[in-house]
Amino acid sequence: MKLGTISWTFGIDDLDELFKAIKSVGYEVLQFSGDHKKYNAIDVLNASKKYGIDLISYAPFNSQPPENVYPTLENCLNWYNDIMQFAV
Repeated sequence: MKLGTISWTFGIDDLDELFKAIKSVGYEVLQFSGDHKKYNAIDVLNASKKYGIDLISYAPFNSQPPENVYPTLENCLNWYNDIMQFAV
């Protein structure tokens, strides 16, 4: 069994600093939660490898369309399509 956490509990935006802090506390596994428009999935994966942290998931924050997007079916589908492309 490995000890893990979720990234938002640290409140650190910089990936290098985040993974350094996670490692220093002794966690071995991470569920990364962040804005898919801000964090590149490959960068998150590379940081996890650099610090030897097993990445079990990347859960996007703010996965609903932003308030400034007019709530049409097309806009909502485009927003969720972006999230699905990110997941790929």
